Amino acid sequence: GIEGNLRYKWCCGPNYWFDIVGGYRHLNLSEGIDISENAQVIQPNGVPGVNFLERESFHTRNQFNGAQIGFEGERRLWNRWFVGMDAKVAIGSVHQIINIDGSTTFSNVPAPFVNSTQPGALLVTPTNMGRFTANRFGVLPEVGFKIGYDLTEHLRIFAGYNFLYLNNVVRPGDQIDTNVNQAFRPSIVGPGIGGGPRQPAVLFKTSDYWTQGFNVGLLYRF
Repeated sequence: GIEGNLRYKWCCGPNYWFDIVGGYRHLNLSEGIDISENAQVIQPNGVPGVNFLERESFHTRNQFNGAQIGFEGERRLWNRWFVGMDAKVAIGSVHQIINIDGSTTFSNVPAPFVNSTQPGALLVTPTNMGRFTANRFGVLPEVGFKIGYDLTEHLRIFAGYNFLYLNNVVRPGDQIDTNVNQAFRPSIVGPGIGGGPRQPAVLFKTSDYWTQGFNVGLLYRF
């Protein structure tokens, strides 16, 4: 992600400062699940039969853009030690993208059929295959803490903790529909004939996302 802010110095003293910040925030979250299955039919006499290779992919992307406001502050402790904190919240739109794709490759096929690759597999068929998008309201708060030490007047080291949350995202595992209508599944004769419930379906389930982490840094000021 990236952000750009304007800063207003709200108050400060010999051992502390407190600023209000506001600006623009962008965050991109991309995830994916790829499934591959290679199986072969063994005939009653033990001779290998048709081999089929299924490939399925569920990929999602969430692009948040919005305006944010928050504060940053720092207080000096004893000697050269200091502590800092920041808290911001951004409000805007989440552009959600779901890409679902799949194929089945048949080989060692008996005559008169021929080896071929057909669109679709077990969890991906023409009923849910494709690219799907939506735009939803998003809220993105973030908080951080840090503690550090000024080695010189210009050089400091610090370590900190960060927490970030986004309320409205699509994730790949939530888009897998396990209700399957076998009529849409491809076979050695071609694509599925269809008929009956159009499953698996495009679920477009949303959930929230949060992440936390620790960081260390070295800052030189001049």
